[in-house]
Amino acid sequence: MTKKNTVVNPSKKNSGKLTLIKRTSRTIPAYIKATIKSNEKTIEENERLLTK
Repeated sequence: MTKKNTVVNPSKKNSGKLTLIKRTSRTIPAYIKATIKSNEKTIEENERLLTK
């Protein structure tokens, strides 16, 4: 029984790491898009202030 447990546990740890990587890989592009949008807004605001 102990041998079976030691075999199963590492696979569970690895699968957890893989799902974490999958989750982060999905959220990273969304985060980049959000930062680009906020940067574009700040650029527009700066241009408005410069033209005044």
